[in-house]
Amino acid sequence: MGPPFSFLTEPCNLAAVIPDKSILFIFIDGLGLEQRINPRNPVQFLPSEFFNFRQRKRFPKFRGRGKAINATLGVRGLPQSATGQTTLLTGHNAARLLGRHLNGLPNNALRELLARESIFLKLQGRGLKVTFANAYQPEFFTSPWARHYVSVSTAAVMAAGLPLHNIPAVSRNEAVYQEFTNSYLNSKGFQLEIRSPERAGEVLSEIAKHHHFTFYEYFISDIVGHMKNWDRAWIEVSKIDGLLRGACRRFDFKRHTLLVTSDHGNLEDATRKSHTRNPVPFLALGRGAGKFAASVRSLVDIAPAVLNYFSIQK
Repeated sequence: MGPPFSFLTEPCNLAAVIPDKSILFIFIDGLGLEQRINPRNPVQFLPSEFFNFRQRKRFPKFRGRGKAINATLGVRGLPQSATGQTTLLTGHNAARLLGRHLNGLPNNALRELLARESIFLKLQGRGLKVTFANAYQPEFFTSPWARHYVSVSTAAVMAAGLPLHNIPAVSRNEAVYQEFTNSYLNSKGFQLEIRSPERAGEVLSEIAKHHHFTFYEYFISDIVGHMKNWDRAWIEVSKIDGLLRGACRRFDFKRHTLLVTSDHGNLEDATRKSHTRNPVPFLALGRGAGKFAASVRSLVDIAPAVLNYFSIQK
């Protein structure tokens, strides 16, 4: 029996499609914005062009807007990944659907919602070229448990019938691993180019030029946030900032749009190991940034805004 998933083993012809407008969506797990001054908040003390929301919310250099949006979904308790990410990708309030926040992996109810309502499914259904830019190690395609224990984004991609990238796609610059420097993969025996965060961002930007919608998920930020370690958190925020700077280097902001957001707070508070109820950043840079900023107030609004960008009604 072959691998349980569709995945890319042959090079993609990226030059075949160059859309007149597109979205590169970089999702950063567990990154909140704290309103009060907190000396244990690495986000506030990083001289970033992207996350210094206390001073500015407009980004003329990138034709962009930034704002803090609500991630609590109107449900008591700390926001969690499964419900937050499902809401982000469907436009349906998953926490309210379950009556609670759900951490970790999606349950059956959320997987069913993703199978019906994800933006991957709806964009692809309109004939748009959609890609999930993350790459997976070989064991993912052969392990018997992989089909049942997947993240929200992977469940949505699988339900939409999109192919999943393997490690050779990383070497061809057609995908980016979740640890985007490739150091972890090389420690496991692979022989890949060691990328700076900026270089990884450039690769993502190049991939996005040849797709209508490109989604990339980074979740190490949430893992580090749970460590309650300010130094590690500072390094993570710096890496994320470098990734975004690299993505912007080769981005055509007149034609395309870069979106950045998170599902809940965590990394911004190094005094605690749990998630926070802080708002999360929402960046819209480039084409249509003003409309995105005006229409998005919480995680629920993001998927409808993406569909509207492509003139698809939810």
